[in-house]
Amino acid sequence: MELPRIGPDRFTLHIQRTGGSFAAYVLRIHQAENDDLPPRLVPRYTLHTRFRDEQEAYRAGIEVARKLATGELSSDSESISEKVGHYRIKASAAFRLDQHKWEPQLLIESRKPENKGSVQDVSATPNALRLNLFPEASSASKFALEYGRRMVQDAISGLKI
Repeated sequence: MELPRIGPDRFTLHIQRTGGSFAAYVLRIHQAENDDLPPRLVPRYTLHTRFRDEQEAYRAGIEVARKLATGELSSDSESISEKVGHYRIKASAAFRLDQHKWEPQLLIESRKPENKGSVQDVSATPNALRLNLFPEASSASKFALEYGRRMVQDAISGLKI
């Protein structure tokens, strides 16, 4: 359900009936009015209240959109990091607009003296990591962390730093 546009951002409200109440989340889609293609990954904010009806959820969604646009709220995020050998693995999750699921995100930073600080964004290239989508952000982040561990241990190819 479309919410009012605020500047270059579109906001959509997604409502799910769970038993006798409604759960909802808001997506912030940074897209100019004349732009036909929305971004692949978008910020998501879960409304942590159960609503009696869709109108109540819609009113709350409008308020959340306003707060996201002004910076009073930030979107849901899930990230974990771990040092493995000479690397720091940073795993997180981003919400896929086309699938309405969480996609694993992975950065690997070298701590080796010869290239300390070099970062490889594993999520930026098409690979098996991007093919796995999850209903929960925490599951996507944990999968990315495990994928990163296997890369730095040479169990999965693709490490370039």
